[in-house]
Amino acid sequence: SAPAPTPIQPVSGGVGAPAEPGVSSAYGIQTNVLAQIVNPAGALVRISADRFSEQIASIDRYGFVVVRGGPRRSADGIIWWEVETADGMIGWIAESADNTQILSLEIQP
Repeated sequence: SAPAPTPIQPVSGGVGAPAEPGVSSAYGIQTNVLAQIVNPAGALVRISADRFSEQIASIDRYGFVVVRGGPRRSADGIIWWEVETADGMIGWIAESADNTQILSLEIQP
C-alpha cells in the first residue's frame, strides 16, 4: 500500500484556493500535504490553473511543494493544484499533463 501523505501546513498561512466541486485527484493528492515533482522534465509553476497562464517558476524533478489549494480543472481537462514552493512562492502546478504524472505523494529519495 502507498505510504501515508506527509501532512504539512503552508508556511505563508492564509487559506488556499477552494476545491472545484466534483474535481478530484487521480493520484490521491490533497491539500496540506507535501508533494514531490516526479516528471523527468520538472514542473512549471503558473500564476493560475491554466497551461497558457504566465509561468512564475520552475521546479526540478524531485523538488518539493506544499499543496495548499485546489483542485481545479482547466478547460482542457487538466487538474491543477495551488502550491507553495520552497522559497514561498504561490502558484499552480498540473498534477499530470500529456499522460505524464507531475505531482506525487510517494516521496522518492
